Amino acid sequence: MSPSQMVVEQIKAALREGEVVRTESREVPHVRTALGRSSGGRGSDTYVLKSDEDLARAITVLRSALSKYAPKGSPYHSQAQAVVDKSGISNDHSRKQLLGMLKALLFEYESGSLSSIEEIVHADVFSDFLEMSRHLLEKGFKDPAAVLAGGVLEQHLRKLAQKHGVDLRGEDDKPRKAQAINDDLAKAGAYGGDVQKEVTARLALRNQAAHGEWEKYQHAQVSIFIDGIALLVQRFPA
Repeated sequence: MSPSQMVVEQIKAALREGEVVRTESREVPHVRTALGRSSGGRGSDTYVLKSDEDLARAITVLRSALSKYAPKGSPYHSQAQAVVDKSGISNDHSRKQLLGMLKALLFEYESGSLSSIEEIVHADVFSDFLEMSRHLLEKGFKDPAAVLAGGVLEQHLRKLAQKHGVDLRGEDDKPRKAQAINDDLAKAGAYGGDVQKEVTARLALRNQAAHGEWEKYQHAQVSIFIDGIALLVQRFPA
């Protein structure tokens, strides 16, 4: 089962859980007014209501699924939060609205109108490594930061190559150099010549860091290097 299929199954499971809400009977006594008269006569009225516990559980499950599987920056996140802020987590209106949102997200996954979950996972993983690079750089370790970020750059180029049908191995069956992959990605239309040149410059710094030529670049260059790789991953998901 592919990652995308696994996500679809998880969303369907959350939807099933969100549909299960028990009802319970509650007796509400008649209230005596200031004039001494009871509204509705003596006794109490019985109401059949949705279980607060089940509503809270269902809404939490639905919100969690939307948070996990909706793409970052999509309207699902803000809309789900707005629903809960307005109606709370023990309100059946909130549950029904979140069910509708999660069904819409499921439709987008099944119809292929969203980026694949593989792209989302790759972007998140690479983002974590780049944050580690920034942390190293802030602590004064420019060379380990450059090596780590350079690894993200090379791996992202290889993921892009797989996406665009660019060979990762040469005729001798050996792994191709990152620069050769970069050139072929431009030829395949993955990105334009301006981006190709930027990647070439970043690969040069990456090679310097990997080969211990640490005197050839400065702290500020590594900062620009990391930011440039982050932008590449964001603009051209793989």
